[in-house]
Amino acid sequence: MLPKNNYNVCCCASCQVARLNFGKVLYYACTMFKQIFQQDGYKPREVEHALTPRALVFLTVMVAILATAFTAQSPLFLPSAAISVTLGGSWLSWKRREAKNWWIKLILALLMLVALANFMFEISDNPFDARVPLAHLLIWLQVLHSFDLPRRKDLFYSLWVALVLISVAATLSREANFSLFLVAYSFFSLLSIYYSHLSSQHVKAPPIRLSLKILLPVMGLTLLGALLAFVVMPRYSGLKIQSFPVSIQMKNLPFFQGEIKNRAYQNRNTQNSSGNNQVQSKRDKFDPMAYYGFSTKLDLNYRGKLSDQVVMRVQSNRPAYWRGMSFDVYNGQSWSMTHPMRLKRLGQGQNPIWVRQTAQLKQNVVPRERLIQTYYIEKDQSNLVFHAAYAELVYFPTTYLLMDLYGGLRSPIELFEGTVYTVISEVPIFDTKKLANIRWEQVLNPMPSQEQPSEYKQIPARLPARVTALAKSWSNNSEGPYQALRNIEQKLKQNYPYNLDIPEFPEKADTVDYFLFQQKSGYCEHFASAFVLMARSLGLPARFVTGYTSGQYNPITGYFEVRSSDAHGWAEVYFPHQGWVPFDPTPGYVAYIAEPSVNKENNANQLGKFLMRFLPEGLKKALESGLNAGLQLLANGFKALNQFLQVVSPAQLTIWVAGLIGLILAGVYLNSLRVKRSVAATLWQPAYRQESARQAIVASYLAWLEKAEARLGIAPPLGATPRERVQGILAERESETLQPALGALTEHYYELRYNPQPVTPERVAACEALLREVERELGQWETVKELQA
Repeated sequence: MLPKNNYNVCCCASCQVARLNFGKVLYYACTMFKQIFQQDGYKPREVEHALTPRALVFLTVMVAILATAFTAQSPLFLPSAAISVTLGGSWLSWKRREAKNWWIKLILALLMLVALANFMFEISDNPFDARVPLAHLLIWLQVLHSFDLPRRKDLFYSLWVALVLISVAATLSREANFSLFLVAYSFFSLLSIYYSHLSSQHVKAPPIRLSLKILLPVMGLTLLGALLAFVVMPRYSGLKIQSFPVSIQMKNLPFFQGEIKNRAYQNRNTQNSSGNNQVQSKRDKFDPMAYYGFSTKLDLNYRGKLSDQVVMRVQSNRPAYWRGMSFDVYNGQSWSMTHPMRLKRLGQGQNPIWVRQTAQLKQNVVPRERLIQTYYIEKDQSNLVFHAAYAELVYFPTTYLLMDLYGGLRSPIELFEGTVYTVISEVPIFDTKKLANIRWEQVLNPMPSQEQPSEYKQIPARLPARVTALAKSWSNNSEGPYQALRNIEQKLKQNYPYNLDIPEFPEKADTVDYFLFQQKSGYCEHFASAFVLMARSLGLPARFVTGYTSGQYNPITGYFEVRSSDAHGWAEVYFPHQGWVPFDPTPGYVAYIAEPSVNKENNANQLGKFLMRFLPEGLKKALESGLNAGLQLLANGFKALNQFLQVVSPAQLTIWVAGLIGLILAGVYLNSLRVKRSVAATLWQPAYRQESARQAIVASYLAWLEKAEARLGIAPPLGATPRERVQGILAERESETLQPALGALTEHYYELRYNPQPVTPERVAACEALLREVERELGQWETVKELQA
């Protein structure tokens, strides 16, 4: 059994361990603080004293500079000057590898400003391709870095820069002779790593023949492997992926006529002859995980809040509406489809399923961007296949899909949890300036090929006239239809709040009219419905669309996280030769017209937006204000720098920097003269003369030798060493006590005279004791001589 006080013993032991760990932490912290702030000298760690690795690193960098300048077709001056200055900087860095070199670092910082100014002037000529200006900037930074290479890791930084330069050269090269630079770079870089490793292990380099026996097989196998990879690797045109993520394909599919399966309508699985759901006297219980807008009929009097659980994750390089379906008929209380069951079968039993929705666009002039989206279903969904606008190809786990007249895709199976599919869309990138230039005549009287079905202009006969009057009043003084729609969109956002807690509207009231003039707040469905009806009242073809917004982008995982509450309704208006343009009048939402790619946004910004979601509102506002102030200050700094560079040419800036460098060099020179004069008394003296105790012992020892030689009448030969003089003294006067004391004192003399290490108090005490002993011996000699006289 354990003793009763074992718990106390364990506690004491744990406390001792804790105190020991705390002591170690405190010791390391103090040591680090001393290393950072010490002023008693400087000696960098891992100083590379070997000359061979330095020379090989210089050759590697030289090859990379030549390759970059050659492929970028830079003027001959650039590589010549860069290599010459790098050679001089490498030599200076080697000579001063153990010096502090603070003034050299200051000069390099000034010259970096010149390199930055030169980069900004170069990139202003071609802002769309920054590879060559960046390569030139990197070359000059490497040139400046060559003046400060004391440590081994600094040389490895140069090797990294050389790797970047050779990579840039590879992207710019268009001829096979670039392979010569690549082979030379591989040879010198491998040798640099090899000899640097030997130097770090303090191993003497083997003979050249042995080194070649080691290196040549490695280089040969590397080049052979690269050659085989080059021969076997297919040559794709850019990044062309041949397959995309998709679940395992299902073969035995159930009988499917195109009905929409949505658990939000548990009692509406039967449809009438037109395909619309049968109207029930009592609405189904609201399901927070199922959006009621995914059906052939959308009841605008449904109420309830959707869940914030993630229902799917989407991998895409830009945000977009994940489109589900659209509606064209409004009856005052709901939306429906004129032809919900007029469907087209797509697919030939294998992936991909060709959709080609862009074929619906006639004489379209809008540029499009290929957008690849991969959907990972996290919660059971309806059988709608979500996709960005104008799907072209779909990789789906079924052998076929059905497409309605409105661009919606329907699957024979519901999208159950774990389903994965990929859609390739041709997303239009609208130019707002071109849209604003479209005239009313072009939209109201389009060409026959641009005419849209009359359902897209349908307005219920009992729609109150005040809705149309309000639309016209909001669109007055508009230069064109696009501007009129933007005015309506802004009016809805500014004057009508978004509210999920509104009551049901009266059954016989028109939803849009009641929303605009009575309730004056509502869901996204109410905002989009009002916008569509107001656009139609102006004679513009418009439709109501449902789906999901892009969701919240997670910069850590790289996916858009789409929640059930991201289910959304928006509007689309058709413009001739432009296609269906999205509008989003709901407050807090912006239509995806020409959104930038996610990859083009700074990762720090993405991560900041993601983390800000978890902060309290007060702290979030304080951080946002502080961040905005910092960004504004940074923007002002860049603006001032840009204005300065517009006024000052690179030549003038170079002259100013040269003047500052001249002042720095003059100051360093004058300071060196002052230091030499102030410490001249000790700077050029031996180490033993800079310590009083050491100097006193040396002087006493030499004085004793002179006295002993004078007493014995010895004239030592010119240039005799102290050891030789001691042997002459001992030959004249033998003594059992003098010989060991004088021998030990002589060894102490040599140690104190020529060893620069500081003298210890113990050594001083020992030398003084020996001096007293030999002085006593010399005194006895004098006494004996006086008695004899």
